[in-house]
Amino acid sequence: MTYQEAADLAGAVKPQLTIPAHFDMFAGNCEDPKLFTDYMRIKYPHLKTIVCEYGRRLVMVGWRQA
Repeated sequence: MTYQEAADLAGAVKPQLTIPAHFDMFAGNCEDPKLFTDYMRIKYPHLKTIVCEYGRRLVMVGWRQA
């Protein structure tokens, strides 16, 4: 799946938060996650997107699904 396909899937599903997570995980999947976030910002500006830092934990306090 390309970053555009992944972003378009997120656009169809409309999650509360989108986190690109599989970049650099597999051979042949070494896209820069910034391409994904830039595409999301332009095409789906109403959807929140973040990129987690390597080795850092993300804690979502008080996060609720609507």
